[in-house]
Amino acid sequence: MNQFHFKALHFYLTRALQLLRGGGGCSREPGQMVFRGVRTIRFEPKRLWDSIHFGQFASSSLNEAVARSFGNTTFFSLRTCFGAPIQDLSVFPEQHEVLIPPHEVFVVTDFFQNETHSLVTLSSTNHICSHFNCAYLGGRKRPRCESVPSESPSCPSFPCFDSPGPADHSLPFLLSLAGGQADSLSKGAFSLLSWQTLLLASWGFWLLETRI
Repeated sequence: MNQFHFKALHFYLTRALQLLRGGGGCSREPGQMVFRGVRTIRFEPKRLWDSIHFGQFASSSLNEAVARSFGNTTFFSLRTCFGAPIQDLSVFPEQHEVLIPPHEVFVVTDFFQNETHSLVTLSSTNHICSHFNCAYLGGRKRPRCESVPSESPSCPSFPCFDSPGPADHSLPFLLSLAGGQADSLSKGAFSLLSWQTLLLASWGFWLLETRI
């Protein structure tokens, strides 16, 4: 937390998504089906039904064609319980954007790959995963990432949230796609610009260098 200089931005953006979407997740209404296209990275789940989270605020669209215009190397079809529609607040309302919080936990329900494309289907577990017990309210960092319901009794007003510090490997996640260097080829907190394929596994993840 001491090395992360955007705590306020992260907190207010997290809180904004909760206010826009509501804190009940899928307990009060069905999740939204959204789409996310990635142009340069190929994601490969290690196996189906593994749990993952994006580890960053992830943009998606209600419109599949819009999402494909951003990339088709890896294409996600996902049902989100905590993503919030921001079309009315966006400079590009025609993109029908839904912003997904970094701590929402998904399971990989389907995967298809050919020589040029990866298609990944994710379904929200209606849970969030965080290292912190309301860090902004004085809580301490948890030693491991804990999966908790959307309305945690320890966080009645605010969703607990992650810090982009050293990665915990009890739950794989999709890391930032912009900037940074790798701490390790198989484990660590890093971006994915230097690699093309991410293998998600229950204990962590692998990166394979491939050319697309």
